[in-house]
Amino acid sequence: MKHINYSKPLTIPALLLLPYRVDPWYQLLKSFFALAKTFLAPAAVTATAVFIDNAVLFAHGKAELSSLVVPILLLTLNFFIEPISEFLMTILTPFHAEIEWEKTEYPLSRRAASLAMKDLENEELRSEIGIYTDGYTAFALGEDILRFVLRIISIVSYFIIIGRYLPWLALAAFIVAIPMCLFSFSDEKDAYQNERNRHRRKAYNKKFRQYLSGRSSACERCAFGYSGFVTEKYISSLDEVFRDRVKVYVTREKRKFIADLCQYAMCFIAVFMIITPMIKGELTIGVFTSVVQAIFAAIPMTIRELQFDTYFIFAQKRDFAQFNRFLSLSADENISSAPADTAPAFEKIEFKNVSFSYPGIDKKVLTNVNLVIKAGQKAALVGENGSGKTTLTKLILGYYDDYEGEILVNGVELRQWDKSELKAMFTALTQNFSKYDLTVEDNIKLGLDVADEKVDEAISLSGLSDTVKKLPKGKKTMLGMLYDDGVDLSGGEWQRVAMARAIVRSAGLKILDEPTASLDPMAERDFYEQFDKISRSCATILISHRLASTRTAEIVYVLENGRIVESGSYSELMKNNGLYARMFESQRGWYV
Repeated sequence: MKHINYSKPLTIPALLLLPYRVDPWYQLLKSFFALAKTFLAPAAVTATAVFIDNAVLFAHGKAELSSLVVPILLLTLNFFIEPISEFLMTILTPFHAEIEWEKTEYPLSRRAASLAMKDLENEELRSEIGIYTDGYTAFALGEDILRFVLRIISIVSYFIIIGRYLPWLALAAFIVAIPMCLFSFSDEKDAYQNERNRHRRKAYNKKFRQYLSGRSSACERCAFGYSGFVTEKYISSLDEVFRDRVKVYVTREKRKFIADLCQYAMCFIAVFMIITPMIKGELTIGVFTSVVQAIFAAIPMTIRELQFDTYFIFAQKRDFAQFNRFLSLSADENISSAPADTAPAFEKIEFKNVSFSYPGIDKKVLTNVNLVIKAGQKAALVGENGSGKTTLTKLILGYYDDYEGEILVNGVELRQWDKSELKAMFTALTQNFSKYDLTVEDNIKLGLDVADEKVDEAISLSGLSDTVKKLPKGKKTMLGMLYDDGVDLSGGEWQRVAMARAIVRSAGLKILDEPTASLDPMAERDFYEQFDKISRSCATILISHRLASTRTAEIVYVLENGRIVESGSYSELMKNNGLYARMFESQRGWYV
């Protein structure tokens, strides 16, 4: 099945054609019924007049039976078109929905997964990605525009019927409809802002519910007794959302009420005005009936339904603009690509005068960084929070490529490497690792095709063996509470899973960012006893605030304010009595 290519923002013509590209037969059938109903309804009104008048004439022997055939056929078609279309659309819609998801939602999800890191780390953009990645947004505007056009055709058709007898009615209806449509624009702006606020409040309220009932905050709730305070904040937030929704709802209902009064008054006046001509014999019963039908169809359509169409077009147009904003974000398909089947041999990575600042921020996070890490070498990065350690690893992993200077991998500029090859060559245990509702084995492998022996080795080296033995199905046990048989792990056990995830990959360079952050002292000791085994066949970069863990590193790079201020072995740095020695002695002081 060919997917829709969302490589660039959509134009209006492309938008209108999009449904027909996704599922042409379904959309053609849907359009056929929409057009049929649009033209048949006014035609049926005219047919009603012909049928009634000819039936009266036929009853008096002044017309042939054949004069009734055409109007009866039109009335029959108009009668059956609605149930037939509803029946067919009901049957076909589930199949269409599957096709639509496969061709639109799936590629959108893929594109969201391939967004550049600079966009994913933008808080504002990240909050909107989930709202505007719905492929239906693109469909909705096109369908609303088509419905609006067909509505105009129907209105014009009805007023052609009415205009012969009540020409002023069309003018009066449009005079009333125009401000109603303008009000729709104002309503939509309020509703749109309310919807944005609702999404933000929803996330906000979710956090508060976690504070009130979550496992992670249970200790603080008990210790500090803040439940009453947080509950008040939660209720206040809910009240604000409710007030916004009520405001929009009341305003919209006022407009609806005014529109209803206008349309009922105009219908009453119009019908009253054509009664006299009928009594005088200027109108036949059939014409009178058809004009009344046209009045009760055209007036509500002009004043009420046209207003709704305008509202939805404005709403969908705004959503479409946001949808196109999402499509305009930078994307790199290599970001979500799998590692290469064969990992290139890692020889060396070298930073040459590398400087970097995050998009939209002038201040440099890294300044003139120079370092070398060779195959099989154990290196460490240390420094205070904000010194640039994590940023440096992001550059190594290829998250950003807009740095100054050179990053050479095996003598080749990092930007020239295929991302899949870098993923096979490098792996990382990050601080913010994910906990997936998958089995232990799948949490470790994450789609990687490796032998069971390799998985078992990673479990052993990460210190996860005892935990796995206690689980009901061993490494086949489902983790997380999403499933009935799922098992939740402690923070330290989850960190060991993340360690095993990094260990199982046959990478030439492994980055361990605070690998023992959630481990108790005994478990931390066990990990570092295994560290030599982990790093035996590869180069490693250890990032840790606990400087004692860096004593076994062959080279330690000390960062301060984005610069490397010292480098050397543990003994060399201690002899230098520089920043590293001061930080080390400061930490040791807590244990003496």
